[in-house]
Amino acid sequence: MAELWLARGPGKQPEPTAQQNAFVLASRRASDRRQRSLLGGASVALVVSLALGGLCRRRFQWDQAVSNQKIAQSRQEAAESEAALSSDPELSTLLALPALQVRPTVQA
Repeated sequence: MAELWLARGPGKQPEPTAQQNAFVLASRRASDRRQRSLLGGASVALVVSLALGGLCRRRFQWDQAVSNQKIAQSRQEAAESEAALSSDPELSTLLALPALQVRPTVQA
């Protein structure tokens, strides 16, 4: 608003003083500095949030991979247990226990 007043000032009476011009210029510079600081802070916050999002995604994928590996191991041990069931039921039971300990699955 003051900048608009100064822009319209030439040719009007009384003319803006040098002090008024300096004050408006200092105000504009301070406003620009605040805006750059705010933009810089928002940019840093965005970069940090993207980095944290990436880490969370990697952690989720890691947890999913570990879970899938345990399910596969449990199913494999359950299949070995089932294969031994007809020939040695006691051994079959002993083989089924680790499958349940690794991950309780329907097969185990």
